[in-house]
Amino acid sequence: ANLRALRLRDSLGLVWTHYWGAADVYLRIDYLMASPGLWPEVLTRRSGVVWAKEWSEASDHRPLFTTITPRE
Repeated sequence: ANLRALRLRDSLGLVWTHYWGAADVYLRIDYLMASPGLWPEVLTRRSGVVWAKEWSEASDHRPLFTTITPRE
């Protein structure tokens, strides 16, 4: 299948999903993918990267989210 990555951003427009503290580096290493058949059902305006002040308490990865609305 030809999967395509959603171009997710947080409320500040940033795309990074992982912070590597030892090197002080922010990376985009987490992705949500959609197939061509699913793509029309993905609501990109209701998708993104979570920005919350306590995002790093549980993980060094920020959560991603999307909304899918079935058409059939």
